[in-house]
Amino acid sequence: DLHRLIRRQRQMCIRDSIIARGATWSVGTVLLAWLTGDPELVGVFYIASMISLVLIGAILSSLSMMALPLLSSQPHRDEGRGLEGLRVALGVVVPLACFSACGGRFLLEVIGEQYSSGWFMLFLLSIAAIFTGFAMYVISELNAHHKLREVLVIGIVQLISLIGLSLILVPIYNGFGASLAVLLSSAASFIASLLFIGFRSWIGKYLLALTLGLIAGLPFHLGSLISGVIAGLVALALMLVLKVVSLGELRFIVKHVLRELKMTKL
Repeated sequence: DLHRLIRRQRQMCIRDSIIARGATWSVGTVLLAWLTGDPELVGVFYIASMISLVLIGAILSSLSMMALPLLSSQPHRDEGRGLEGLRVALGVVVPLACFSACGGRFLLEVIGEQYSSGWFMLFLLSIAAIFTGFAMYVISELNAHHKLREVLVIGIVQLISLIGLSLILVPIYNGFGASLAVLLSSAASFIASLLFIGFRSWIGKYLLALTLGLIAGLPFHLGSLISGVIAGLVALALMLVLKVVSLGELRFIVKHVLRELKMTKL
């Protein structure tokens, strides 16, 4: 039935997106280790990468598929429904990215005090995860329509820019340079994906909410729990005010997640 099909498609999407994002993050980790020879710095970068990969990237892929039952009941949105699923999922993930970026020190301290120095890496990687997650979802859509040339272009843009930027930035800025290289290469893949799907107004609204959410968290001891909470709440409020996502759509996603968790326990 539809529910089982969506669950199977979601599992495939999560698997493929985690592999793709993990490969990108792994390249950054390898380059950082090669260029700095600092195992402690590499360890901190790896932990920050995994937080952004799981907390933002994997959740974005999963929620994009969860939104399909909601969208299937809205015939006026049949065209581009896959991207509409991404739109709804970003309504949850953008506030999460703001929380992860501005509350990075708190999150890393939960894992271990020795990782707290990497909060600035997590700040950049949390933003990068949004761009990469968007690009990976677009790649999935393009692949489903057998547009392999476009898929190849997006992948090459991200890989070449990541390697080139890492070679320039890491020797100068170490871990910050590696994170910045990941962010800029992710932004490049995001822009490349827009060339193939076109720009939509809701994308601009999400970028505005993300930017203002991050700015809102800056004055409140950046890296702390309160900074992350304020950043996330401001981003959420802006998304609702801009009507890029509705409360009904967010409620649907939350109910679906709770139902999935209940079924998993059973």
